[in-house]
Amino acid sequence: MKCAICPSHASFVVTGYTNPFCPFHFRAHIFRQVSFAIDKYRLFGHDKKILVPLTGKENSFVLAEILSRMNFDIIAVHINHGFGDYSRIVEETAHAFATKFGIFLEIYRIEELLGFTLDKAVSYSLSKTCTLCRETRRYYLNRLAVELGCDVIATAQTLDDETSLLIGSILNWQMDHLPVHGPLSPEEKGTVGKAKPLVRLTDHEVHMYAELAGIYLEETSCPHAKGVAGPVYKKVMEAIEWEMPGTKEHFYSTYLKSAKYRMTRAEAGKGASYHCPCCGYKIIRKNLCLVCMLKEKASRGEYSLK
Repeated sequence: MKCAICPSHASFVVTGYTNPFCPFHFRAHIFRQVSFAIDKYRLFGHDKKILVPLTGKENSFVLAEILSRMNFDIIAVHINHGFGDYSRIVEETAHAFATKFGIFLEIYRIEELLGFTLDKAVSYSLSKTCTLCRETRRYYLNRLAVELGCDVIATAQTLDDETSLLIGSILNWQMDHLPVHGPLSPEEKGTVGKAKPLVRLTDHEVHMYAELAGIYLEETSCPHAKGVAGPVYKKVMEAIEWEMPGTKEHFYSTYLKSAKYRMTRAEAGKGASYHCPCCGYKIIRKNLCLVCMLKEKASRGEYSLK
């Protein structure tokens, strides 16, 4: 089977394209899609310093490798959340990846940043471990971006991630969440800007690129990931995509053109945007942010009853 562009043997099949690609033109396709997203959505330029979080997901490693190859000024950051063997494996993988591809990496531990473990944090909050993990990671990535002099945080959400989030918001009638699912969250008081350069790529494309680039992750899953709805929504979208190729891209692109997305973030969250009186972090209610609340309860020895 020949490549769609040249006579070379093709081995990479991309949804929505009639013919497959050879390794060279598949890589060119990936870089073209990322470049298009960066330019179209004005995510960042080569004059910006970019923080790339390395999580336990393959997408984040692929994003760091691609931006490094594209000569962007990046710094990779990994936060170890203290989940036993899982966190140990992910940290070792992040370190090996950074060494192999020559990417500068900073490693932090949530216990050192927060002052106590996430397991302990659960006792100070009514929130589940997944929620605390997500929110504390978001908080400290923002703080670390400021401390490291970064202009923007580049996260690795793919087209599958974004469409599954939209499906989840619609199914749960969380319509107020829709305006914040764009590829760029501009910098505001209390928060560094966030960008999503992989939004035009599917999980499958990212996985194929990882294999081509020699990015290998040990198969492991977070012990607290059971019952998460995201993978279910992805399966729903994948089933629709199988019957009607191009649905994911059409669904997301038309969403971006909708009136909801054209609203500014200030308009979308008007009257519901505040800042933590302790640290200045942006929050949605008049109170301490989650991290400051946890620290205050820890200092008082105040436990939450569940």
